[in-house]
Amino acid sequence: MARREKSEQMQFTDLNEHFQPFQRKYTVDIIKIQDIERQVKAMEDLLDSYGVTRDTEIRGDDLKNKDRVTDTSRIVEAIGKEIGDAYTKLTEQASVEQGLKKQYLEQEDSVRVLAQIDMFLQSENEAQQMLRDIRQDELRHVQAMHDQDRRSPQSVPLLEVTDADQRDVGFKYFAGVVTIAQRVSFERQIFLSVEQGLKKQYLEQEALVEVLSGLDSFLLDQRELVQERLGSGPYGVDRESLPLIQSADRDADQRDVGFKYFAGVVTIAQRVSFERQIFLTSRGNSFVQFDDSVPRRGGGDGDHDEEDKIPFVVFFLGDQLKRSFKRLCVFMNIQICYESDDVRSRDDLKAEANSNRDDYYRIQQRTWNQLEKAMVSVSASMRDWKIALYQEKAIRITLNQFSLDQANFLRAEGWCPREAKEVIQDILDDITRNKGVGRPIVQDANPRHGQQVVPTHFELNGFTEAFQSIVDTYGVPRYKEFNPAVPTIMTFPFLFAVMYGDVFHGSFILLAGLFLVFMNWRYDWLNSRDETLQSAAGARWMLLLMGCFAVYCGLIYNDVMSIMINGFNKSQWGYGIDTASDAIPHSVVYFQKRGVYAFGIDPVWHSLDNQLAYANSLKMKLSVIIGVTQMTYGLFLKLGNHLQEGDYISIWFEFVPQLIFMMSFFGYMCFLIVFKWCIDWQTSTLPATPSLITVLIRMVLGINTMSDEVQLFEDGDLQKTLQLVLVILMGISVPWMLVFKPLLLRSKHEREMRARRALGVGLNVDAARPGLQQGGYGQLGDEERGGADEDEEKEQPLSSQQHAHDGEEFDMSEIVIHQLIHTIEYVLGTVSNTASYLRLWALSLAHAQLSDVFFTQTVVSTISSASFVQVLMCTVGQFVFLMATIGVLLVMDVLECFLHALRLHWVEFQNKFFYADGVPFKPFSYKSFFDSE
Repeated sequence: MARREKSEQMQFTDLNEHFQPFQRKYTVDIIKIQDIERQVKAMEDLLDSYGVTRDTEIRGDDLKNKDRVTDTSRIVEAIGKEIGDAYTKLTEQASVEQGLKKQYLEQEDSVRVLAQIDMFLQSENEAQQMLRDIRQDELRHVQAMHDQDRRSPQSVPLLEVTDADQRDVGFKYFAGVVTIAQRVSFERQIFLSVEQGLKKQYLEQEALVEVLSGLDSFLLDQRELVQERLGSGPYGVDRESLPLIQSADRDADQRDVGFKYFAGVVTIAQRVSFERQIFLTSRGNSFVQFDDSVPRRGGGDGDHDEEDKIPFVVFFLGDQLKRSFKRLCVFMNIQICYESDDVRSRDDLKAEANSNRDDYYRIQQRTWNQLEKAMVSVSASMRDWKIALYQEKAIRITLNQFSLDQANFLRAEGWCPREAKEVIQDILDDITRNKGVGRPIVQDANPRHGQQVVPTHFELNGFTEAFQSIVDTYGVPRYKEFNPAVPTIMTFPFLFAVMYGDVFHGSFILLAGLFLVFMNWRYDWLNSRDETLQSAAGARWMLLLMGCFAVYCGLIYNDVMSIMINGFNKSQWGYGIDTASDAIPHSVVYFQKRGVYAFGIDPVWHSLDNQLAYANSLKMKLSVIIGVTQMTYGLFLKLGNHLQEGDYISIWFEFVPQLIFMMSFFGYMCFLIVFKWCIDWQTSTLPATPSLITVLIRMVLGINTMSDEVQLFEDGDLQKTLQLVLVILMGISVPWMLVFKPLLLRSKHEREMRARRALGVGLNVDAARPGLQQGGYGQLGDEERGGADEDEEKEQPLSSQQHAHDGEEFDMSEIVIHQLIHTIEYVLGTVSNTASYLRLWALSLAHAQLSDVFFTQTVVSTISSASFVQVLMCTVGQFVFLMATIGVLLVMDVLECFLHALRLHWVEFQNKFFYADGVPFKPFSYKSFFDSE
């Protein structure tokens, strides 16, 4: 299989169409190869994540140039084991390295947070002072409420505001990091949260004062009641001095409640959600601060997923919030580096974190070095692995198309060029020699059902490949059909040049083609890994011919950037003076002809007012002549196809009437154009100068009539008779195409059916008499590309369909309808196709006028004086001229002319003869398999 791939001579057909994919012999190996390919893809992603340089991209040519290993018996198992071991080793080392990297970054974050705790604690003192002032205001308010309360001197309140109550409440805090963009909104939220908390505390204290004021009166009544019932104590205790709340409990309540905090790091992406969750969890009874310094840049070698982190600290009150916050940090995967309850000092923790960080860094670097060596080793082998896997998969997918008989022999069927049969036999003999197996046999075989279409193969080279791709984009030629790429080599660049004829602009296309030819010769761009360079190199010869023809047509038009060249033998028109004239003044200046300009249009037209009218008339008539000539050439190519197919019915009842119709009107029109050019109107004796449009209209509408305004021949009767004969032939050709062919096809079908019955029911006459039917339109077929629409339906030969089984009835109505449509399409399409060739004139006119406008308005109009302003305007004008020339004339106009030339070939030219329903020859090759993947 590998040897056949290198020769690219065999296109295999699938002999196991009735089998499901899982029923084929080599499907297990294909699945195994696909699993190995997934491991290779995973290793490629791992190399990319670590930034390891790799050259593992492969092309179809790499598969072709790489030799397959000699021992192919267990190649898949060997490659699978090698790749599996490398994959396991690489993933394990990467996992260890990433774990060490994560621990190292955690220790680095801890060091950073512990170093910034002091800065965070400065904000604690400010917050303490703020809350101390608020607390003093609350206590003064409570004292004022007590002073306003009228109580008896003997009343003793159960709760009094003492110095212990006025002691400042100690703060606790936590630290963290915040992005600079979130700082303003974060501070505002903290301020609002604190303000709401303080307001709530104030309202609670106000309610407490009110309750305490009423509570003192209630307790006084209760004390009097107790004294009445108990009297004086038996133990000599003064009941009035007995407090309801013992001093020990009162001292416990008076103990100060201190704040707590913890610090850590949070990613910038998590900051907003973390801050929001802290606020919701504590109901605003917390204070969060983030570090304003530059965040620690996350991610290093092999750890591109690590995000930037910033330190933070969270101040809160009570162990309940602490537990809630820690659960939140665990849920959000946020690292806590320090807590205020830690018994060890920050210096000890910082020293321990520094030590751990250094240890993890050394271990991580050693692991990274080993991992890097492993990845470089894998990267060096990965390209060969991928090539081998592609080769093996391509071979097994192809082997699944072979049939396996009971004797365990593989049978392959397919198509190959006739001259490649001996090459294939030599390859098979070479690979089976001394292998202990029988000699393989290569023999001709009849195609199986559904595989009767013979693929089309052309031997291409670097010059013809680009033009063949233009044809194949529209459709592939049938087997033994004339290949339209042959005339396209000349006609396509020429039609482009007719629309783009300019010596100056065409020179740029010519230079571009020469540049691509040189670069491909020097640097082999055609085999480059850059697809842009490949495409450019593939079109090098086409651009070269387009440039050559553009310069050639520019010389014919005498157009160089809208300027005519007075070259060759100089202008053959000059000024003359008539001194014998009686006019005043006595001398009259006029043009006189000296001779004929050597090549192209005489430059004297450049200075005349009727230059545009003359150029339009010339280019329009040239476009019509070119169009009719190319379409007629297409009809003769159709004749060649019919002769190859042996389709004489289509020759006599399609080609002949179509040619008569074309020549009787459009051919005569081209003849009149040339004939009128050849008339010397200074010596002509014709009564008038007729218009060709008027002549052609009168030819059809005024049959057998002649007038002075349409006479072109010296003998008017001869012109009248000739035009009458042409109109009659044009009228006869239409029913000639329409009527006779369906009748002959029915007669032919009846003869074939009688032959079938004579040979026996069920016998296929086509198989018994191969020469009876060679395909083509006239053999009970109706395939032909006709009409002017690009999307015209590609018809299939009816012969293969109508002879599918014996006794199939001949559908005369279908044949007649199809022939009617085909005739109408040809008649109308010939008119529309001829008019379509006028685009050659239109685009040539547009190109010339754009060149003239750009040059006149941007260069000529700015050259008037030598002043500074004028020089500046001239510079600007030349820049505008350069940009317009490049952008419009060298880019847009080139693409426009290219597309119109493409349309003229696909529709107006190829529909006269091209079936375009062939099947391309696709031999087994690694390159085609890779491109299809």
